[in-house]
Amino acid sequence: MELKVNTIRGLSPDFRTDVVDTLEMGAEVKLLNQQYLPVPAGGGSTRPPAAQDGAIRFNTDSGKMEYYVGNGWQVVTDISEEGGGGKIILLDNGAFEDASCSMMIHPGPLNVANPTFTTIQQYKVEFFGKDAHAAGAPEKGRNALDAQIQLFVNVSTYRQQMVQSNRMHGVIKDGGFKPNIIPSYTSSEWYLRSLNEDGLDVLEEDFLNCVNAAALATKCEAKVTSPDYKYREILNNKTMYELFMENCENIGREMPLEDPLRPGLGSTDMGNISLAMPSIHPMLDIDAGEAVNHQPEYAAATIKPGGHKAIFDGAYGMGTTIIDLAEKNLWDNL
Repeated sequence: MELKVNTIRGLSPDFRTDVVDTLEMGAEVKLLNQQYLPVPAGGGSTRPPAAQDGAIRFNTDSGKMEYYVGNGWQVVTDISEEGGGGKIILLDNGAFEDASCSMMIHPGPLNVANPTFTTIQQYKVEFFGKDAHAAGAPEKGRNALDAQIQLFVNVSTYRQQMVQSNRMHGVIKDGGFKPNIIPSYTSSEWYLRSLNEDGLDVLEEDFLNCVNAAALATKCEAKVTSPDYKYREILNNKTMYELFMENCENIGREMPLEDPLRPGLGSTDMGNISLAMPSIHPMLDIDAGEAVNHQPEYAAATIKPGGHKAIFDGAYGMGTTIIDLAEKNLWDNL
């Protein structure tokens, strides 16, 4: 597969490169003077023999895409959803000042015109204990891994009485060094979600109680930080999603208003945009069978006909919605 292009431009005004002939999708990216960057399916990436302005690479140490400009490598800006707050940064820096409305589509297991996206805050939880030999002198240590495990037990117990639409989930990022050394330091990352900011405030208070209880039980010290932006719930605009529904139905895609089986879905920084201006964020089915988002089978479905059709239908729905807003002069209805 070849995509004929002349110039690639990045988010940075300094990032620009001319493509030699074609951009070959799936195998390599040809850059200036026949430089190219193979990106294999797994393992580390192979860097160009000599970096030049406009070259790109995947940094296996940082896990980020980078581009070369001015004798140095720069991180490509990440306009991400569940981490990084790219849209929030754009909003805070005036990128949407002249916008009348905003639209975004998202793949999902079902078609939903007015889906629920929750407020989310990320947390990093660190426990500090004391190293000791796990066999020779365990009584001399304070086990920071036990503190993390107790936190997960506390959260699991709490979930029995948690509001159905709330979410509280985490992973251990650093669990210690060796089995024969009582860990003096561990860390975990958590996502807390609720239908709105008020609900998240309550959930956060209960989560901190779980953290402090785990610290108390293990005689460890706890530190909780929020390393990312708070993503707000989405407020879908009625005029816009009704137009989107009608336009999608015209090409054979039925768009139910809501999904009653999934009251609390994911989260996105598009929520912050929706509270700043009229917006919609429909979910489009990609015909992935029983697979759902973040499963390998679902990722594989994105490049199949159902995934391609969802992109076409979503683009058509958004484009015709804007046309309707303009031709029918519905701006005052937003």
